[in-house]
Amino acid sequence: MGFKAYDISSFENYIKNLKVSYNQVFGYYIEISKSNIDKAPDHYIRKQTLTNCERYITQELKELESKVLGAQERIVRLEYEIFDSVRKKAAEHRARRFCCVVIHNPDKFHEYTVSFLA
Repeated sequence: MGFKAYDISSFENYIKNLKVSYNQVFGYYIEISKSNIDKAPDHYIRKQTLTNCERYITQELKELESKVLGAQERIVRLEYEIFDSVRKKAAEHRARRFCCVVIHNPDKFHEYTVSFLA
């Protein structure tokens, strides 16, 4: 049972001022102005009442939220893995470069170590 875009869009013409928003406390929610709350479908679950609107959720919206937030966590993890891989390869390259300088230019060893430690 996936989220269907028409679940929200089919009510946009029927319910004025319908918004889908996100905040860190409630996650994704559907906001309907007080003048239109009587038009909210039965499967909308009231989550919060504000001065001039009501906030609702649906099961499909919560499932979509789980997928979106899970994807964001995976993106962060993959980005870190890529960064860590590049960092390790750069360190290996620097170590190889150091060995090449020592082997091929023993005269420069002292100069390189001074700049390396600085």
